[in-house]
Amino acid sequence: MAKLYFRHGTMDSAKTLNLLAVAHNYRSQGKRVLLVKPRTDDRFGAAAIRSRAGIEAEADMLVDDSTRLDPADFRGIDCVLVDEAQFLSPALVEQLRALTQGGPPVICYGLRTDFRTGLFPGSRRLLELADSIEEVKVTCQFCNRKAIFNLRMQASDALDLRAGRRPRRPPGRARRQRPLRPRLLRLLQRPHRPVPPPGRMNLAFGAGELSTGDPQATRRLPTRRPQAAHNFHHRPASADR
Repeated sequence: MAKLYFRHGTMDSAKTLNLLAVAHNYRSQGKRVLLVKPRTDDRFGAAAIRSRAGIEAEADMLVDDSTRLDPADFRGIDCVLVDEAQFLSPALVEQLRALTQGGPPVICYGLRTDFRTGLFPGSRRLLELADSIEEVKVTCQFCNRKAIFNLRMQASDALDLRAGRRPRRPPGRARRQRPLRPRLLRLLQRPHRPVPPPGRMNLAFGAGELSTGDPQATRRLPTRRPQAAHNFHHRPASADR
């Protein structure tokens, strides 16, 4: 029985390049491969599947939320390769999973999370249904560790939290957690003055009192005497006799 594969990675991890290499290997053996991509991905053209390395291929099928896959259309196909799988709808992922029941294997390439570290709907369903989950790894361009997040950048290389298409870069965990935006940093630097709510037990340091939040309901705590320091000096030998 064929399987559903999900190969995920951050931006610039050569996912599309890996997809095109797999397609080349199948075709060099005289096998038929079907290239699929979401219709919403039109960065390089309506049907173009292009790697940043400069390799390009034409998609055989464009899909969207209204696409219904007919198993009869995939007869004689040896492998189905899906690019930008994070943009697939959960229903379409379920159709691809059903296609592997007696049909060809399906290999999906895409992002796991967006720049807010949230799962894409298509990626979430792939993580739930895929028979095999593999990570396409790449190093962070800032710390040289494995990249696990995506940063959406403006033209000025500043972090952009707005919607829209922007270039993305793959940072590692340490870089993803810094730097903080100036406004957020000022909010975090404000002095914190906690007010004890009624009924919450709080120790009044230095006063020896136990407070319940009510000034009228305060009682004294027993005061402990400081323990005497241990004396490790031996007594004179004459005292032992």
